[in-house]
Amino acid sequence: MGQRTLASRLARTIELEIIRRGWPVGEGLGSEAQLMERYQVGRSVLREAVRLLESRWVARPRPGPGGGLVVTAPDHDGVRDVARVYLDFARARPEHLCETWSALEAVAVRRLSEQIDTAGLTRLRGALEPTAPGARAASPRARSRSVGARSGPVTAGTPGEASVLLHLEIARLAGNPAAELFIRVLADLAHPHDETERLGQWWQHPLHAEIVDAITRGEGALAEHLARSCIRRHVEEATAHRH
Repeated sequence: MGQRTLASRLARTIELEIIRRGWPVGEGLGSEAQLMERYQVGRSVLREAVRLLESRWVARPRPGPGGGLVVTAPDHDGVRDVARVYLDFARARPEHLCETWSALEAVAVRRLSEQIDTAGLTRLRGALEPTAPGARAASPRARSRSVGARSGPVTAGTPGEASVLLHLEIARLAGNPAAELFIRVLADLAHPHDETERLGQWWQHPLHAEIVDAITRGEGALAEHLARSCIRRHVEEATAHRH
């Protein structure tokens, strides 16, 4: 068996161990010597496995005394960027983005209309304001933490994400991390990175407030209809400014 195959298998073994332990971010997994002994592999195989784990945002080496391999929080930026490149390559059209986004959010708004509490409503209303604490773009490290910490308000990492902060918050409050990630990808695809100033107008899009009001009243069907309309306009507006 080649070194690369051994390293790939070892990386997967360590990843499964991290998952089994509940993904304890910041926890050490052992020094290089300890890991070599534990898994009965040589230094070159272990280092290749560590490189793979680091590229997947699973763990990273911590230099210095008491270092070793440390569990990290996956960074959604990397996942989003890879997905964006693939969808660009596959020539995903605006209608594809709109259909997918609408389907994801339809489930989320209906669920929130049935079960949202006062704290959740406060967070939704906070996402309507461009000066809300959760609305400011976060550092890469903070954004990584936000993905793993389901209880905190969602943060925006790009202008595209900022313009759809309410939609991201809806996905988070509905308890759907997959929807949150995909909406980040779709928002990034919909908007070129040089549209920061124009996208700021979307913070206060009138349909955003109407969506929150419908969720507050428990009107799931209306909230879904408004969300679909908002997403369609959002994608159409962004697409029009790309040409």
